[in-house]
Formats: sequence, structure tokens, C-alpha cells
Amino acid sequence: MVGARRVQILRGLVLATGVALAVLEWQASPNADRTVLAFDVAVGLSFFAAAVVTLGVPTAPRLAVLLIGAGFAWFAGAVVPLASGVYLGFLAHFLAVFPTGRLDRPVQRAVVAAGYVLGLAAAPLGIVGLDAALLAAVAVMTLVRSSAIAGPLRRGRMAAGAVAAVIAVAFALLGAAVAGRTIDVTTARLLLASVLIISTLALAIDLRWGGWSRDALTRLVIDLGDRAQATTLRDRLAAALDDPTMVIGYGPADDGTYVDDDGRPVRLPTLGSGRVAVPLRSADRQVGVLVRDERWPIDPVMADGVAAAAELAIGNARLHATTRQQVADVEASRERLIAAAEAERQRIRRELDGGVMRRLGRVREALIASMTLGPAREPLVEHASFVLRQLAELSDGLGPASALGEGLAPAMRRLALESSVRAVADGPDGRLPPLVEATAYFVCSEGLANVAKHAHATRVSIGAQVRDGRLFVEVVDDGVGGASPSPGSGLDGLRQRVEASGGRLTMEARLEGGTRLLAELPIDDRADRRHPTDRAGRMA
Repeated sequence: MVGARRVQILRGLVLATGVALAVLEWQASPNADRTVLAFDVAVGLSFFAAAVVTLGVPTAPRLAVLLIGAGFAWFAGAVVPLASGVYLGFLAHFLAVFPTGRLDRPVQRAVVAAGYVLGLAAAPLGIVGLDAALLAAVAVMTLVRSSAIAGPLRRGRMAAGAVAAVIAVAFALLGAAVAGRTIDVTTARLLLASVLIISTLALAIDLRWGGWSRDALTRLVIDLGDRAQATTLRDRLAAALDDPTMVIGYGPADDGTYVDDDGRPVRLPTLGSGRVAVPLRSADRQVGVLVRDERWPIDPVMADGVAAAAELAIGNARLHATTRQQVADVEASRERLIAAAEAERQRIRRELDGGVMRRLGRVREALIASMTLGPAREPLVEHASFVLRQLAELSDGLGPASALGEGLAPAMRRLALESSVRAVADGPDGRLPPLVEATAYFVCSEGLANVAKHAHATRVSIGAQVRDGRLFVEVVDDGVGGASPSPGSGLDGLRQRVEASGGRLTMEARLEGGTRLLAELPIDDRADRRHPTDRAGRMA
């Protein structure tokens, strides 16, 4: 409330000063043309009125001072003709630093300094065109600077550049028109006064009610929602406000410290450092601190919005971290379950191959040897052979116990040799994680079995290739096509196995005929590349 009352008092004083100077000029001016005098007074009043409008805008207090200076210089020039161009320095300064009021670039300082020098020298030297050249330089500089930034500040600088260009063109055209006697001096002064009044008030009104804070916050929220951008909250806010020195600290921690987006400690400014710390509060609690240049006032609305954005960013970061951890836990749990199931299948197959089947084979051989004792043993031999075949099929379905002992490529070549359809195989060199090898082997085995049963093909190829950290396995035939992983089929079971391993299985018909079965399997480089049989052998 105290700050608002102070602003109201300042506005009253500025307006009263402008009105007093306007009255003095009206009474003291020797100009007999009351129309021209009225427009001259209106220009001076417009500077003070624009200052009144600008006062209270937290992001630009210096702009009001520049407008007041331009108003004083304008009224002084009406009384002292040699000072009639002094206002140009203040006007050029105002346009060069609009809308922030900051003079932080060497080119800005050079142009502004030249503006004050030319403003003082314009009338005494009587050089025509200095005013137009000065404002043209301001326009070019401002428009060039606006092209290097984005957001609401770009709009403000483009507006200031456009106004400077309009005033420069007005000076140039009206000067040329008067020199060429196209229009008289009185008309030119009235037109120029109108341009100055409209331009000055338009910029001040835009600064006060143009929604700078709202636009900056809107852009900030949009940027925060753009996942394609890798910039931080601090980077986006600095870009939105064109304040490269800005730092956002999150916290405070229990020891009262703050950290930035990268987790580094944020040093709070001390007295005399030229920087200030603005607390960021949301929901009656402090969520961070904004460290900025003390020359850069920040709108309270902007501070509240940054606090809310900071709290949102912190919450999102925590949520993303929790989600990533949960996903990682689920992935690890799934991998452990798949590995355990694979190990159990291998154990059962080893027991079948090395225990029950071997002993049953010996029983069968003994029965064959004893058939000379009588024909009654022949049915027993047939039953033993049948059970052996069933156990062999069951063993094959449980997984490749020894087929992958030398790696995926040799196992694929053996599958091709055993295929009832003429087949060729091409596999990767070296070893892959055991689950990847087992899944790839199943893809090739089930693909060849499906071709033999349904495709009526004359040729089939199986291949595997590692690309970009993934294993691509394909089975391609020249058969009749039309295969699909219908529910309950072998291909459906294969699809489920591939997806359980984190991969993807697709089938597509080939234009030249036949079917292409493609499995894409992720490869975890951190996985143990030893084969299950190797581990089992050592465990045994």
C-alpha cells in the first residue's frame, strides 16, 4: 500500500509539473500562431503524460525519468531556441532502451551519447537532417537487436524501432517538403507534433497495459511444456526477459542453501555486489530465490509467476524421477522373471537330456538286446521309443540347451541345415546376452517350423544383424504368404515371448511373394554375456 501511494504521489507531481510548464510556455511564448503553440504545448504535455503512465511499471522506472527529461527539454527549447534540439537526446535514449530501460550494450551507449551531443549541437550548428539521421540510427540498432531475441521483449523492441523509424521518416520527409516548398513550415510543425504525440503515448500505453508480464509468463509456460527443448527454467526465463545474468535457486534446504537447475549451490548476493535476491513464494511457502541484477526491477506479477513455475518445475522433476525409477524397477523385475524362467527351462531340459531320457534310452537299448528272448518285448520297445520322442519334443520346446553353446550364428546355421525347406543362414559374430540369443533362436526355429508347415516355400533365409544397440532377426520365405500370429498359435506365443523381452515382432507380406517375419530385440550391453549353460556348468 505504501508503494502504491508513493507512485500516486509521484504521478500527481509529474502531471502538475507538466501542466505548470505548459501554462508557462503558453503565457511566455512569443509565437503568435496559437494553433502551432497549442501543438507545441501538447507535445511537451504528452511527454509528461507518458511518464505518468509509465510510472508504476516495475520493469521500466528509468523510462519515466527519460520522458520527464524530454518534457523539460521540450519546454526549455520553446523558450531558448538554441536548446530546441536537446529533447532529441532524451527521446533517442528512451527509444534505444525501450521497454526495459537498460543500457547494457556498447552500441547502445554510443548511439545514446551521440543523441545527446547532436541534440545539443543541432540548433546552434543549424545542420539540417541531424534529427532524422539520429532517429534512423536508433531504429536500425533497435530492430537489429530485436531480431536476436524472442518473446515479448522482441515485440517491444520492434515497436520502439518502428516508432523511431516513423519519426525519422517524418523528420526527413517534412524537412524535404519544406525545403522544396511543397508544404509550409506551419503545416510541417503540426504534422511533426502529431507524430511525436501519438508515438510517445502509444509506447507508454503499450508498456503499461500491453501485458508484458502476462506475455512473458505465457511464453514461459509454453516453453516449459515443450519437451523438444532441452533448456532449463532459468534459461527460458532469462530468454523471456532478456536478462542473461539471472539465476534461479531452488530450496531452501535445511541448511538454508539453494541449488540451481544443475544441482550446483547458488551464492546469494551481498551488499554492494550489484545483485539482489528476490524470494519466490508459492502457497505461503518459499520455493526458491531469484538472483538478478539490481538494475533490473522485476514485476511482482512476474515474481509470483516464476515462483509458481519453479514449484511446478520442481514437482515435475520429482515426479519424472519417481516415474523413471518405477519404470526401471519394473524393467529390472521383468528381466529377472524372464531370466529365472529361462534358467528354469534350461535346468529342466538338462535334467531331461542328461537324466530321464538317457536312462530311458538305455532301457530301450536293453529291451532291443533282449528281444531275442521272445516277441513279448517288442511292444515295450515301441512304447519306450514313443516316450523318448515325446520327451525329445518337450525338450526342444523348453529351449536350446546346447544349441547356443557356441553362439547364435552357429546355432542358426545348424537350424538351416536341419530345415526341411532349403535354407540359408547369416548370423552375427561374437556372443550376445543369453536372453537375446535364446529369443533370437526361438524366432528362427519357430519361423522355420511355420514355413515348413504352412508356407509351401521352396527357399527360406534366416538372418540376424546388430544395429544401433538392437538385434534384428528375420525369417524370409518365398511361399504362399498369409501367415498371421492368430491367438494360441506358435507365432502368437513367439510374439508374446519377444514382447516379454522388450522387443517387437512384425509380419509382412512381400511384394514378390512369401512372408517376412521380423523381430527387433533390445540388447543390454551391461548384461552378462555368458550363456546359461556356461553358468550352469560352473555352478554344477
